[in-house]
Amino acid sequence: MVLFNEEMKFKKYKDLPSRINFLVQDRFAFASANINLVKIIIQEVQTLSLIRKKLLLSFQPVLPEFINIIQAVLKKDDRVNKELREDVILRIIIAPIFT
Repeated sequence: MVLFNEEMKFKKYKDLPSRINFLVQDRFAFASANINLVKIIIQEVQTLSLIRKKLLLSFQPVLPEFINIIQAVLKKDDRVNKELREDVILRIIIAPIFT
């Protein structure tokens, strides 16, 4: 999700590598600035099933749209294997967040 103020910055990047670079740097800066909160949230999600369920439910409405956007972007890029399944794509995107 790109916030309105960030969307203005995002639009100036026309190619996929530039957009990905912007998003990764922006989200990393946010996570770094809020590292203590991020650690607590990750620990709670990993240990408390109720919080994990609520978090999954909160993402459920936007997940199909997110997957569609990611798939559309990846299909346009010849460097990406077109036969990747949705679960593999999500794992590739989400795994680095937890490592």
